Amino acid sequence: ADAARAARAASAASGATAAASRGIPGGGLTEAGQRALAAGDDVVRHWTPLDSTADRPLRELQRGDTFRSSTYDEVRLSEDRTFYRDYSDPDRRLSAFWTREPSSGPFQSMLDSAILPEWGNRAEHTVAIRVPAGTTVYEGPTAPQRGMVGGGDQVVIPKVDPAWEIGP
Repeated sequence: ADAARAARAASAASGATAAASRGIPGGGLTEAGQRALAAGDDVVRHWTPLDSTADRPLRELQRGDTFRSSTYDEVRLSEDRTFYRDYSDPDRRLSAFWTREPSSGPFQSMLDSAILPEWGNRAEHTVAIRVPAGTTVYEGPTAPQRGMVGGGDQVVIPKVDPAWEIGP
């Protein structure tokens, strides 16, 4: 447990150093933001609950609170990127919530993304989208929801263009 705690602290310090060295407003990055930066994407800003509510791009009680501790990174894609979403209802397959990696199955998707059973999403199907370079997305760990752990990386894309869909 102490080794894991030390590794998390070192990772957070590394994110703070990387953000500071690149002049990213808001300081340290989430692990998702660090991975986006490593992939070559532009991390525009790190957002936390300490930032002015009026300035935050994702208002709390809408989409910002779906991130653990309402903390996320604003990322501008440097090149076209593929994102994935697990869903049940075909009419809701192009919602705002995505991941950079496909899930390993419905159960893992529901745990990582804290998808409550009463929402009716059994995560039985997967859809992929190709998001164009220059698009701004928001990345960070998923917040827990009433007993569901969350913690998986999530990407919020406020306006998904249906033309981006590339299939499962």
